[in-house]
Amino acid sequence: MKGWMLCGIVAAVAALGACGSDSGRLLGVDPAASRGQSGGGTDTSGTSGQTSNGPVVSITMFPANLVLPLGSYGEIVADARDAAGVRVNKNGTWRSSNDAVATVGDTGVVFGKALGSATVYVTIDGHTDSANVMVVPAPPPPPPPPAPVTEFNLTVVANGALPGADTSRVERVAGATVTLERRGGISGDTLQTPEPAGSAVTDANGQAVFKKLVGGTYSIRVTPPAGSPYAETTSGFAPPRQSDITVPVTLRRP
Repeated sequence: MKGWMLCGIVAAVAALGACGSDSGRLLGVDPAASRGQSGGGTDTSGTSGQTSNGPVVSITMFPANLVLPLGSYGEIVADARDAAGVRVNKNGTWRSSNDAVATVGDTGVVFGKALGSATVYVTIDGHTDSANVMVVPAPPPPPPPPAPVTEFNLTVVANGALPGADTSRVERVAGATVTLERRGGISGDTLQTPEPAGSAVTDANGQAVFKKLVGGTYSIRVTPPAGSPYAETTSGFAPPRQSDITVPVTLRRP
């Protein structure tokens, strides 16, 4: 499942949960791939870590209300207990009241098949409990990212890496020559012959500014001033999507 879809689903479920619905746990797996035990769950009896062979005297479903975006998976856990309140590890029999809306696998994994509601049941040792499932519309995908711009302003910042234990320490390199070449177009195509795009010298803050560059892919060559302890460095960037961008270039000692 694509990342944007997962992010959208989680956001939708969080919003519904804020309105009083229990969203449960969303999954990205097929029910047949799950291998958990239907008697599992959160141990609230004070006998943490202990398990029992039963018989089961009570079952509690978590969550009791599952809100599921259309086309996604969620999980319902059956917490089975014996007479002493110890968790029982036993397989249960799962079923959905409406397979056309929500199907459930033999470990409690639910799939939202169509909009609507259904009730999911589990039976262990003759005891049955249920949970409500509501399948809601999946959120729309996010808008596409902005297209690369056709013209932009560029600021290149030349940073010199200082020696020492703290590798994050840098100094601004003044007097460095920054040379640009346009190597590709806005659509990502590569130019047969790179186009010179100008040069500038970094100021006291280590910055060189270029105005109204044509959109596309660029290489950046930073040549330190004579006598500098740093070596020449080449960098670059893809077609920008903003009209003003800043690119830091780190110069290192040879």
